[in-house]
Amino acid sequence: MHTSTRAYIWTLLVACLAGCAPIKTQVESVTPSAGAVIHIDDFSTVTTIEVNFDHRMDLATLTSESFIVTGSTSGVLTGMISGVGENRTVIFTPLVPLLIAETIAVQLTSSIRSQSGKGLDPYSWSFIIEGGIVVPPGSGFAVQSMTPAIESVTASPSTLLQPKFTSPYNPFSAGSATVLVDGSRSGSHQVTLQDVLTGIDTLKVATDRDFLAGERVTISLLDGLYGIDDTQLDPTILGLTIRNLGSQWPGTLLDSGTGLGGGTIVFLDNDADGIDEWASVHADGTVILQDATPIGLGNSNSWTLSEPLAGAVAGDFDGDGRIDLACLGATGERIHLLRGSFSIALPLEAPIEILLSTVSTDLNAAHADEDGIIDIIATGPNGLAVAWGSLTDPLTQQDHLDSNEVVGPPAAADLSGDDLIDLAVAQTDGSILLLSGIGGGEFTSAGNISGYSAAVGVIAGNLDGDGLRDLLVIPSGSDTPSTLLSDGDMSFSLRVLFNGVAHPGVQLVDWDGDGKLDCLTPVPGSTTLNFSAGVADGNFSQPLALSHTVPVRAFTLGDADGDGALDIALESTAGNWQISRAEPINLPPADRIQVEDLIVSPGDQNITFPVLVDCESDLQGWTVVFTWDPSVMSIDSLDSTGTTSESLIEFELSNVDNTNGVSILAAILDMVPPFDSQTLVAGNDHEIARAVADIENTAAPGVHVYGPADGYSANASPITNNSFVSAGVSIAPELVTGTITVDAAPATEDPPPVEEATFIRGDVNRDGSVNLTDGSQLQLWLIGSGNSPTCLDAADVNDDGIVNLSDPISLFDFLYQGSNPPPAPFPAAGLDPTADGLDCNL
Repeated sequence: MHTSTRAYIWTLLVACLAGCAPIKTQVESVTPSAGAVIHIDDFSTVTTIEVNFDHRMDLATLTSESFIVTGSTSGVLTGMISGVGENRTVIFTPLVPLLIAETIAVQLTSSIRSQSGKGLDPYSWSFIIEGGIVVPPGSGFAVQSMTPAIESVTASPSTLLQPKFTSPYNPFSAGSATVLVDGSRSGSHQVTLQDVLTGIDTLKVATDRDFLAGERVTISLLDGLYGIDDTQLDPTILGLTIRNLGSQWPGTLLDSGTGLGGGTIVFLDNDADGIDEWASVHADGTVILQDATPIGLGNSNSWTLSEPLAGAVAGDFDGDGRIDLACLGATGERIHLLRGSFSIALPLEAPIEILLSTVSTDLNAAHADEDGIIDIIATGPNGLAVAWGSLTDPLTQQDHLDSNEVVGPPAAADLSGDDLIDLAVAQTDGSILLLSGIGGGEFTSAGNISGYSAAVGVIAGNLDGDGLRDLLVIPSGSDTPSTLLSDGDMSFSLRVLFNGVAHPGVQLVDWDGDGKLDCLTPVPGSTTLNFSAGVADGNFSQPLALSHTVPVRAFTLGDADGDGALDIALESTAGNWQISRAEPINLPPADRIQVEDLIVSPGDQNITFPVLVDCESDLQGWTVVFTWDPSVMSIDSLDSTGTTSESLIEFELSNVDNTNGVSILAAILDMVPPFDSQTLVAGNDHEIARAVADIENTAAPGVHVYGPADGYSANASPITNNSFVSAGVSIAPELVTGTITVDAAPATEDPPPVEEATFIRGDVNRDGSVNLTDGSQLQLWLIGSGNSPTCLDAADVNDDGIVNLSDPISLFDFLYQGSNPPPAPFPAAGLDPTADGLDCNL
């Protein structure tokens, strides 16, 4: 072939490759857009996710496996997929509301097709649901949102509190602003304002120590904060809850006691060490404070008060950074205040008696005004009163707010979205009294509301993820509980719950660690607690019974070992109590690579297991170094095939070294044009790779460690460590190995050898020779006049697996016509070389 001809062919080939590529479907736009931050006041618009394509789409190819929506907190979201506009617009409608304070990642895989069969290049984007509050009318400078989100329950113990304003703040006045941060069990925290000059519209507030699992944290922005136009920020209190890693039931016994009577157990971190201590407040007037350490119990101190006691609450009522204990006298006439001490030898100061302005039966420690110091709201037969927290004389100044008889502890929360604390409390007729905060510790009546059944108590919590706290209505006896979801302006929407979700003593807590508030309640007269999982829309799932050994009167929650999981103190009807230590259900958020434990047997084939990562920031790529014992396992493949991360990865390299038991997997997510900055969104349990492995026949029984490890080489590669890449910076992740448990192979005996019959093909009568007699005997049997051959394999003269008239004909043709001899075994005896359904007797 001439050179010019070859050049012409190459030119045509290149032209075809360049100009004849198949046309693919393109994404024209998405809503919400990539990188969008959706504020809480826009939350109602985020009910769907929309994708606009340039072709009419085949909806059969759009499924939960090709249109993948993942929340950084809630995990993979299920929903309905529909099309409009001749299916050029595809709409994903979540079955549950999107949560605040999480990043939503959307992945469209290459399996999506248009109606004409055109494919789609993998496409992904993410947006953020940011919690916020309703900006008060007429305010030109207010808090718009916060990170972590306002009223979220997933904040880290070491969280940086970052309120965001509606406009830039004045950085020169912010440095002298009064900002207070309080933990419900850890007390006031010292704060530092970071990056004040460069924060623009976001204030970064750091605290001197970590918070406790499951405790409520409030940040009070008081004075000294101004907008760039010198508009002063009104006093604002924002709240959230520190995450619970999930609490396993029933846990292990940590401490117990008797003689509690009608008293209670109170968790509080009185020594600011990040671990809850507990006070057993006995009905006879005895208070015992038990110190706790990560490995067990420490010292204890006790006080004998001047009268029997009916309950207690903890709070930093003097704002000095040490948590205090306020005990209610049995007559309801006074509080015995044991203030937190800075002395190591004496954890609480001597009790101070404070007379109450009205007889009270229940106390609640909460903010009732905007000064940033915790107050006590007291209720009883003479109505509702507040004992104000104070730097100098805590709880001595009191105001009687309402004289109607009320029952149960009150709820104190911003129920209207105006940044002011409101109050709600059950009345004797089953209705709920509402008092609307108007600032400065003053309240005005907002009327009465009712739940589905008569109320004997209410508690507040963000039940539907909108950043406003709602009310859980507690019924009496076996009546039906309900929720009242705040719509703002002190209006509410009713949700009716399953019976058994809430009884007196119920608490709202993220018990299972999934980022949604659950209900945990004692069941009157029984030995069980009911756990009802929250679904983040104001509803709860049907109760699941958690069994205990004795009847449960009440319970309290705290982290008695500092592991991030809430432990539970159970109080029995007989006056006994015990604290059970719960193991965390979830690992704390971190940058992490982990594998699962495997149980296998020698010789197992095609064992599949995932490689999982957790990441606290969006990832641009990663390197995973993976080791195992090559005498136990060999890996056939290790890559992202079949994982949800596969569509994000544009470059992947896997290097498997089965000789040394090392594999190195590298991935880059955005390597080729159009460089749209695709990332693996921050979150937990991302499957970035899947391995297929075989277990060696000689694998030793026992437990073998495998998984990620630093400092290894595969097939003479350089020594490599595990790493993540985020925002162009390399991160060393935590490495969590797994185990391979090899079961001992059952002892077996080799089966006895099977003796197979030998024969000569065509020797039908098995006399050792092939002649006329064999053909005649076979023909007679086939026409029903002779005996069945003892070896049908021998009678299958032409070896076609069937004995019929063609066999004697083949034999006669061989004997008298000189045709081909029978197939083996012939002329000597032997085994049948071909498999068939015929047999041959020995």
